[in-house]
Amino acid sequence: MTAGERGGEGRVLAVTDLGPGGLAAIRAAAERARATGGVLAVVHVMPPLDRVRPLFPQHLAADALSQVELPRLVRGAVDRQLAEAAPEAQAEVILAEGGDAEQVLRVADEWRADLIAVGGAVDTPGIDAERIVRHAHVPVLVVRDGPDRGPILACTDFSDPALPAVHAAAREAARTGEPLIVAHALEPVPHAMVGIEGIGLIPSREWELERRKNAEERLAAALAQLEVAGEYVAVEGPVVSALVGLARERAARWMVIGTIGRTGLTRFLLGSVAEGLVRHAPCPTMVVRLHRDG
Repeated sequence: MTAGERGGEGRVLAVTDLGPGGLAAIRAAAERARATGGVLAVVHVMPPLDRVRPLFPQHLAADALSQVELPRLVRGAVDRQLAEAAPEAQAEVILAEGGDAEQVLRVADEWRADLIAVGGAVDTPGIDAERIVRHAHVPVLVVRDGPDRGPILACTDFSDPALPAVHAAAREAARTGEPLIVAHALEPVPHAMVGIEGIGLIPSREWELERRKNAEERLAAALAQLEVAGEYVAVEGPVVSALVGLARERAARWMVIGTIGRTGLTRFLLGSVAEGLVRHAPCPTMVVRLHRDG
């Protein structure tokens, strides 16, 4: 069983590109490590330092100097960010070289991280947060501005990968003292898939009400299974816009979504929907995965 499955959160890795997103990631990671009694590390990925330019020997001395000076300067910058974001925190600083996402994932595995915190929206310059979210083996917290207080919103499509997300959201609600909302989106169904001699049928109001009732019963069952108190909500509309709209309406502090496996955002409401939730959420978003190796 992996950390992501068992809900481990003792080892928190913050990713920084030395910009505002990195500062936010360090702050969120430090807060979480402090609240859970965990351990904090901060990673920054530098460009490769082993460049060889035989056609330009005049640059060899400068390259050699950069291999010594750049790590020292970068370490100083990371230390300053750490002091600003979490002055009381004791953190290990890790410098890596190469492609940012790949090295972050390598460090997360080698350091045995239970949670990765990365700043900013996934479509902004800097750290490739989208790739980290796609391929990390543990939960990833995408940190962005949002309400300081508010409910924890768990999004579920009732599939297996969504169950750890609901469980993680319940733990987060208990940890922060915030209310828990478990939500499911009822996508529009313009025509039923059955009919008489191939003629589609327009869903009746009774059918729509029955579908909503069924969804609410399954949401209530999920809360009962976890033995936690919470509100359950079935919203109507396209999945991404409906759930993001609910998060805005309720001023959610966090959104928590689920995915499966080591190969990325698959099976949870289809990958594109999961990516859409991560991209457009109006608050920090945690992606929790259920691993099925092989």
